[in-house]
Amino acid sequence: MIQEGLGSAVAIDRINVFSNCRFIPFKPVIETKVYLAWKKYKPLSRPAQKLIQVVQEP
Repeated sequence: MIQEGLGSAVAIDRINVFSNCRFIPFKPVIETKVYLAWKKYKPLSRPAQKLIQVVQEP
């Protein structure tokens, strides 16, 4: 829907999955804690591994 110009989305900074979308930060900045959880002994897909890597970067 976003790519068709029919809506908008709230996303995590640095994670832009659509090249034709732009990131506009909130002003004033909205801060919150985010937690990711997954099953301990289940292998993660490559996309899941990449998401965790990107989110953990400073």
